[in-house]
Amino acid sequence: LKLKMEKLGGNMKTKITLALFTMFLVFNVSFSSTVRNRNRRKNIKSIKQQIVDTSWKLVKISDDDFSKKGITLKITSKGLSGTAGVNNYFGTYKINGNKISVSKLGVTGMLGSNKKMEAEETYIDILENVKIIEIKGNKLILKTELEEILTFVKDLDDEVIPYSK
Repeated sequence: LKLKMEKLGGNMKTKITLALFTMFLVFNVSFSSTVRNRNRRKNIKSIKQQIVDTSWKLVKISDDDFSKKGITLKITSKGLSGTAGVNNYFGTYKINGNKISVSKLGVTGMLGSNKKMEAEETYIDILENVKIIEIKGNKLILKTELEEILTFVKDLDDEVIPYSK
């Protein structure tokens, strides 16, 4: 009887030790995973954080090449502005996740050739109606609900320098 009790006690100790060890492993793996995910989230910048104080050059509207039109976009924390080909423009924007809305833009009143004015009007009309924003490498992509797409490349020559006191 004493031998059976010692045998049972030994088995019980082993089971308790294994259970405690298993709980320790599960806790460590789960805690490590949580810490890694939290750190990964800290390193991911929001789209707004990525675009504030940047400059862009328009290269395409949908499938049409606009790289030679001289259209630019500068984005700051307070708003956006740029050159629409002939005229300068300015306005505000709001970003929530990958959704963007652009205010009705103010545009200067200079005149250019019919071709340049048509390109400018097309650009402004689309920009005022964008709803989706994406960043892919050095490209900024803005899309409307009608699947009109503005594709910009980062303008490293004209980077906006944040003002600091």
